Amino acid sequence: MVFMLISEQVPAPPIRVTVSNIDAIDLGVYSGSPVFSANDDICVFREAGACGGGCPYNVRSQRGAYTVTNGIDTAVFQVFYNDQAGVSGNQELTAGRPGLQGLSGIFTPVCSGVNGNFEIVFTSAELSPLSPGVYNGSFRSIFGLDSVRSRRARNVIDVSMTISDLVQITGLNNIPLTLSGLSYQGGDDFCVYRNGTGGNYSITASSANSAGPGLFTLSSGLNNTNYNVYFADSPGASAASTALTDSALSGGFIGTNVYNAACAAVNASVYIEAAAANFIFGGTYGDTLTLTIMPE
Repeated sequence: MVFMLISEQVPAPPIRVTVSNIDAIDLGVYSGSPVFSANDDICVFREAGACGGGCPYNVRSQRGAYTVTNGIDTAVFQVFYNDQAGVSGNQELTAGRPGLQGLSGIFTPVCSGVNGNFEIVFTSAELSPLSPGVYNGSFRSIFGLDSVRSRRARNVIDVSMTISDLVQITGLNNIPLTLSGLSYQGGDDFCVYRNGTGGNYSITASSANSAGPGLFTLSSGLNNTNYNVYFADSPGASAASTALTDSALSGGFIGTNVYNAACAAVNASVYIEAAAANFIFGGTYGDTLTLTIMPE
């Protein structure tokens, strides 16, 4: 009789990786800041088991761009990950493989506190052309161990934000008036930004020295004289442009939906005109003209 001892080496079951403390990331309301971001601290831990070398882990994400939408427009965002709480020292997690590897600080066998962080980042260049509304989206993350077999943790993180109606003025300058013909006149070209398609806005001009309802007034401190204000939603306003009345709303203007803080391409202008015959007394005349832009 022959006996044979047959043995089989059964591999150890994979170590389970778990992620907890994951919350939806709501960035709140975007109001024109250069960088718009929010983050969430999470906890990454594993079941007890040998994996050596401090048990480094990895994280990767979905293929394709990270996006949110309001049903009309779509915005692309960046994702950053940190293997500790907070955003200091985090790394960008680009979509797809290989993701980030060699991450440290994993807990075992239970969550002992936060030790990871996801940050969502939008830029103003991405958000400024978009229509107002509530934007929603999500991204998927997959966590695993570097050195041993592991049962990966797969998670979906919801992302939301709100883009409000936005208007901004940049590139305004003081306006010196010079005598030309029968009037003192001057003007300024500047930029008006209005988010979304269409881009309609209204404007109100207010004179600090106004001598009465509807009047724009220049003052020397001793004497006053009234002047006219004209506005255009293009460069080079003139007396043929829309005449404004002090503190009265005038609308139907269109701004660009591409924000540029340096005002590289002017798209609005104001023209000032005061009859020379009204300056009966000598002196230095001036006024502070306040322009208020409102979305329509």
